[in-house]
Amino acid sequence: MRAKSIGWIALGLVGGWLIFGGGGRALAQAVTGIWPSHGVKETYRISIGIDGADKPRKEDRVDELRQHWNLPQHYGNLIGITGSGESAVFWYQDSSGVIRNAVVPGVTTHLHRISYTSTNQYEEEILP
Repeated sequence: MRAKSIGWIALGLVGGWLIFGGGGRALAQAVTGIWPSHGVKETYRISIGIDGADKPRKEDRVDELRQHWNLPQHYGNLIGITGSGESAVFWYQDSSGVIRNAVVPGVTTHLHRISYTSTNQYEEEILP
């Protein structure tokens, strides 16, 4: 299967989870490493460009619609970002030196925001 097809399948799984919600939480987390949470509308005013006299233009109101993702706080600090098709891979390192990735789908077509979310009762099990 081509890498692009795999990316579309992963995006479809996450999209299905976002649309139908709830039941696919474990699958969504397994696919992405982060939790899709909710949509957010961010609004602000900004001057974009210059006028004919080389002065900043009057500020305009801008609305941005973003998908909010919750990242488990125990992942640690962001140490890098790489691209993979239409996804971005965020790389984190915790205080023990463990490196984890989180795949954010659709970064070339949608706006996103990611925030750390507290985690409790962290456990890990070594699997064969």
